[in-house]
Amino acid sequence: MQHVNPLDDPAADPFAVARDAAARIAELTGVERHDLALTLGSGWGRPPS
Repeated sequence: MQHVNPLDDPAADPFAVARDAAARIAELTGVERHDLALTLGSGWGRPPS
Protein backbone atom coordinates (compact mmCIF):
# COMPACT_ATOMS: atom_id res chain seq x y z
CA MET A 1 0.00 0.00 0.00
CA GLN A 2 1.48 3.32 -1.09
CA HIS A 3 0.82 6.42 0.99
CA VAL A 4 0.30 9.76 -0.70
CA ASN A 5 1.90 12.81 0.89
CA PRO A 6 -0.81 15.51 1.00
CA LEU A 7 1.91 18.14 0.67
CA ASP A 8 2.65 16.88 -2.85
CA ASP A 9 -0.36 18.98 -3.91
CA PRO A 10 0.95 22.53 -4.47
CA ALA A 11 -2.45 23.91 -3.39
CA ALA A 12 -2.32 22.07 -0.04
CA ASP A 13 -2.58 24.18 3.10
CA PRO A 14 0.23 22.94 5.39
CA PHE A 15 -1.67 24.13 8.48
CA ALA A 16 -4.72 22.08 7.47
CA VAL A 17 -2.46 19.07 6.84
CA ALA A 18 -0.98 19.54 10.33
CA ARG A 19 -4.46 19.75 11.90
CA ASP A 20 -5.52 16.57 10.11
CA ALA A 21 -2.36 14.80 11.25
CA ALA A 22 -2.93 15.90 14.85
CA ALA A 23 -6.51 14.64 14.73
CA ARG A 24 -5.32 11.27 13.40
CA ILE A 25 -2.64 10.99 16.12
CA ALA A 26 -5.29 11.74 18.76
CA GLU A 27 -7.57 9.09 17.25
CA LEU A 28 -4.84 6.43 17.16
CA THR A 29 -3.48 7.11 20.65
CA GLY A 30 -6.75 7.81 22.44
CA VAL A 31 -5.20 11.01 23.81
CA GLU A 32 -7.24 14.07 22.91
CA ARG A 33 -4.38 16.56 22.97
CA HIS A 34 -0.61 16.34 22.64
CA ASP A 35 1.65 19.22 23.61
CA LEU A 36 4.38 18.43 21.10
CA ALA A 37 4.99 16.53 17.90
CA LEU A 38 8.28 16.18 16.05
CA THR A 39 8.97 15.31 12.46
CA LEU A 40 12.49 14.01 11.98
CA GLY A 41 14.30 13.87 8.70
CA SER A 42 12.57 15.01 5.55
CA GLY A 43 9.12 13.65 6.39
CA TRP A 44 7.35 17.02 6.34
CA GLY A 45 9.00 18.74 3.39
CA ARG A 46 8.05 18.47 -0.23
CA PRO A 47 10.46 16.50 -2.37
CA PRO A 48 12.72 18.62 -4.60
CA SER A 49 11.42 19.22 -8.09
